[in-house]
Amino acid sequence: MRIRQIKPDFWTDELLAAQPDTVRLFYIGTWQLADDGGYIEWSVGEIGLRLYGYRPRGVRERWVTERAGALVAIGRLVMYECQHAYLPKLTEHQKFGGRPVYSVRDAHARVCAPLRADAPHGKEREGEGIGRVGKGTVEPDQTTSPRVVPYHRQGQSA
Repeated sequence: MRIRQIKPDFWTDELLAAQPDTVRLFYIGTWQLADDGGYIEWSVGEIGLRLYGYRPRGVRERWVTERAGALVAIGRLVMYECQHAYLPKLTEHQKFGGRPVYSVRDAHARVCAPLRADAPHGKEREGEGIGRVGKGTVEPDQTTSPRVVPYHRQGQSA
């Protein structure tokens, strides 16, 4: 888990203010699970364990599913079919000290970017060769489109 900041804007965000405190606290928890690009490896069981480890498994997994669904509904969480999730507001509200970590973002770009049939050898994923950041990584925000998946299709028990 990572250290994150809560800016004053969090408390005045109208979409979040309309959510129960449990959803707002869960949202903060997802910040700590995300890499510096705002991407999370989405596993209801693992997230439930990390955020609600002292609760029974069924309860914590139900909480993750319900609270994530509320964040998806207001656009604060984007779910992908490849078991990654994205927090679209994270990077504009966090300042990262030291060297940023983009491990999930980069894995998302490798695994989830749509394949191109007409790609030249070595660039078989859509967007490769453009939008590069750092040491040859692909910026997923520019190369992939979200595929939102309803929670009942993710194979996670509630």
